[in-house]
Amino acid sequence: ANASSIVAVNENAQVVALDPQDASEVWRYDVGHSISAAPALNEQVVVVRTVDGQMIGLNAATGRQIWQLEKPVATLSVGLDAPGLIVGEGIVSGFSSGRVVASNIFNGTTFWEKRAFRPSGRNDIERLIDIDASPVLAGQAVLVGSYQGGVVAYQMRDGVEAWRNEDARTRKTIAVSRDRLAVTGPESEVMLLNLVNGETLWKKNQLRGNGLSAPVIADNSVVVGTMEGELYFLDLKDGSVMSRFNVSSGPVTSLLKVDQGLLVYFAGSGRLALVTGDF
Repeated sequence: ANASSIVAVNENAQVVALDPQDASEVWRYDVGHSISAAPALNEQVVVVRTVDGQMIGLNAATGRQIWQLEKPVATLSVGLDAPGLIVGEGIVSGFSSGRVVASNIFNGTTFWEKRAFRPSGRNDIERLIDIDASPVLAGQAVLVGSYQGGVVAYQMRDGVEAWRNEDARTRKTIAVSRDRLAVTGPESEVMLLNLVNGETLWKKNQLRGNGLSAPVIADNSVVVGTMEGELYFLDLKDGSVMSRFNVSSGPVTSLLKVDQGLLVYFAGSGRLALVTGDF
């Protein structure tokens, strides 16, 4: 959503803008291809992605198409694409092929493009790269995580690589706080990295098999949710388990740090809960 409209996509490959006051339809755009990600938008432009690698820029007020570009995609993917990261006049997008592209959000021209991750292996499964989480802005750098390639940091301005950590594999949103970043891996490992150089500060595997949510970095801990409705608080210094709480019978799929504590979302139920405490 932006200040003037709510933008959604439907199963018929259409983008629909609704008035936030009364939910009346403002405009509708038929993409013509299956949509692979939630729209990315600001006050001027809505950007939509399709399963065959197209990115389409729409005028946010009228729904008129203003640009389109197409990038190669992998033959096999493990999930939906991530919405792009909009920063000023640019949008940074990751593709299942391992490419990262920074484009002008107003006309679609490319600022820079990098082959962030290269697939390797004997079959399509082993060659999966998948950039499934939205890139994250951290100061002057943009962080991109992939299913098998790890995390790489690029300078937002020119795409120069600052560092990479090939061990920090993730399909979840990267958590950033001050000089650290945290990721949860595909096998439920939790890692804390130095934001300046990408060095691994610690890696913990004791929660494997729990189907972890994306992490949150709190004041003293890294917090993750599990498929069993539990919250784990890992010590920011060494990753040891500080505490564990059962907050639901359903999977914890999303965490958000707010002033009052942690906002927890439970999959399937549509339920939100606020957890407070010193963490």
